[in-house]
Amino acid sequence: MITENDPVPGFYLVRLVKGGPLMPVKIEWKMSERVMCDECAGTGQVDVNIAEGVECDGCHGQGLVPTDDDLLLARVGLETYSGFELWLRCAGNDIGLREYNRRMADLVDTHKHARDRPEARPREPVNLATMPPITPGETK
Repeated sequence: MITENDPVPGFYLVRLVKGGPLMPVKIEWKMSERVMCDECAGTGQVDVNIAEGVECDGCHGQGLVPTDDDLLLARVGLETYSGFELWLRCAGNDIGLREYNRRMADLVDTHKHARDRPEARPREPVNLATMPPITPGETK
């Protein structure tokens, strides 16, 4: 079940405005420098350096534990937003890492060579009357 207060880091698609293009999203926790899971806090074990991505040995595979000092970030295309702001809008539209990387590569190419494409203006609805034609063989 998808809930507002339980975001799941991962890769998704979202529209920033009604009628806008689908944009790739990466939701991730930006963890504070040092964190220890609740289970290990009482055992006196050494804390975890999250910046280095090291998991606490006492977590028994539970992974890193977010705290109140951590931030949930959502990278939408080439911009960064609050993950809580976008979580419910993109939940359920998950994609894999390979699809996310493909869409991001296409987006970077669009920003370099085709600024008139809808993906270059994600906060504007797609207007089919003014959109350039898609030529045969084009994959976007």
